[in-house]
Amino acid sequence: MSKHKISFKSLLPYSLIVILIAITLLSLLPPKSSINLGSQDKASHFIAYFFLTLNALLISEKHIKSILLIILYGIILECLQSFVPGRFPSYNDIIANSLGSLSGLIIILTGSKKIKRNDSLNV
Repeated sequence: MSKHKISFKSLLPYSLIVILIAITLLSLLPPKSSINLGSQDKASHFIAYFFLTLNALLISEKHIKSILLIILYGIILECLQSFVPGRFPSYNDIIANSLGSLSGLIIILTGSKKIKRNDSLNV
């Protein structure tokens, strides 16, 4: 019987797909069929895009291109909401999405600098 070792990094693409599907569905379903977040709406946008960005940047080495694509994805979803009954695009949602993404970028960049610094000290 062989044991399969699954690495954290190998699960990231699947996690990214799940996050993208969840964000898309929650953004484009009519309000009555999705979760009502009430006053937590902007925080939810921030958190969703923060984790989306962390996931994407752990997969990709192209941080700037990834961030721009994620922000564009958020803008497109907001625009598409104008075609969903009971939904409407919001500049504040775009700002919350973008701030979540930029925060994820800062965490990744800070973490990678610390890892590089520790690696150079351990030589």
